[in-house]
Amino acid sequence: PPPPPPPGAPRAAPRRSLRSLFWARLPDAKVAGTVWEDVAALGLALDAEQQQDLEHSFENPSASARRTRPADGAAGGAGGATSAPSAASRLLVPTQRANNVAILLAHFKWSSAQLAAMVGACDGSELSVEQCTLLMQVMPTDEETKIFRARQARLEAPGGADRERALSPPEAFLAAMALLPRPRRKLRCTLFAKQYGAAAEELTQAIGVVRAACEQLRSSQALRVALGAALAAGNAVNEGTVRGGARGVLWEDLPKLKDVRATRSARPGRPHTATLLQLAAAVALKGGARSQGGARVLCEELSASRHAAGAAEVAFASALAELDNGLAAVAAERSACTDGGAEGEASAARALGAFLSRAAATQRGVQ
Repeated sequence: PPPPPPPGAPRAAPRRSLRSLFWARLPDAKVAGTVWEDVAALGLALDAEQQQDLEHSFENPSASARRTRPADGAAGGAGGATSAPSAASRLLVPTQRANNVAILLAHFKWSSAQLAAMVGACDGSELSVEQCTLLMQVMPTDEETKIFRARQARLEAPGGADRERALSPPEAFLAAMALLPRPRRKLRCTLFAKQYGAAAEELTQAIGVVRAACEQLRSSQALRVALGAALAAGNAVNEGTVRGGARGVLWEDLPKLKDVRATRSARPGRPHTATLLQLAAAVALKGGARSQGGARVLCEELSASRHAAGAAEVAFASALAELDNGLAAVAAERSACTDGGAEGEASAARALGAFLSRAAATQRGVQ
């Protein structure tokens, strides 16, 4: 048979009207220096039998023709929608809030004073991540902080101790935390410090997987054969249209080949081709993929892609920004503790400073 025309050259319209593959052609300027330039050198094209299979199986039925195989056509049109005054009244906090605090405090073996000392010193050495998370849920609100600090002021006034009743255990916990400087910020920094190492390691490993997948994509010869076959099948079905003669297409358009389904059964003696993707696979096998090991080699050459497929650069940027923001919050709290001057604040400043020193090298590596 005569050689195929060069990529991008106009060709005669096909004898039959075929179904369309809606992909976005890359401008020639964007093809240069990419994998598509390597694909063009392979010269893959449909042979005469495959061209006849294409025209037979992917013929575009007339809009007025009776639909005999609705599963092969456009399923899910407009009709495709789917159906579709007691002792409790003396508490300084609401009863439900006091009960919730009591329930969560049952997970801890330490007293309210001991927990407050840990939080105040940013000392998470004896607390697990789960326990820090539980404590975050029962930190006093701004309103509760005002209530318990006002109570403390009344206690410190002359005769105040005689006028104030004893606190219930949940109230005693809230009061101990409310009297700390910035308890919620301190606990958040402590929790971040406990989670930072694992988060940084997870992000580093995820970036490494994507890096490995990118290297595999750049070096895989089997992938070039597969892309060339996909381009040949897509150009064949789009021949004579503005979408034909493409030298390269958007990466995300390639899965559309499986959406272009055959409208007729195979010709006698020919294998059934249900989708344009199956036709592209046949072109790839005949074009050398079979001798190179076929799909097995392609899977081996792109082994990292399976793990990297769900990754997105925006997710990495977001995760890195979250680490940066957490470190900045820790640094800000350390400065606030240093300026505070109290012994408890000095202990927190030392703990946070030690963490920032350890995390600096790790963060540079992640960046």
